[in-house]
Amino acid sequence: MTSNFWVHALRAVSLAIAVTVLAIAGGHALAAEDSLYRDLGEKSGIATIAKYTTANFLGDPRIKAKFDNTNMERFEKLLSDQFCVVAGG
Repeated sequence: MTSNFWVHALRAVSLAIAVTVLAIAGGHALAAEDSLYRDLGEKSGIATIAKYTTANFLGDPRIKAKFDNTNMERFEKLLSDQFCVVAGG
């Protein structure tokens, strides 16, 4: 399998994990759809979460190479956008 396959697979798994964690943590959001979004600090707070998540990916020597051909600024923005949507913002 090509390196590109593993990059995409790792991205999909990472995003799925993040979305699952946010969905579980946001169980209380059913009453007020955007309460998790507010609790996470809205757009700026979630952007910080995405920033640290991306830094953790790059700081892990086991997976860092999987992101060699990735535009990490774009990845971080898209991750932040996805977290915002999942959190109800």
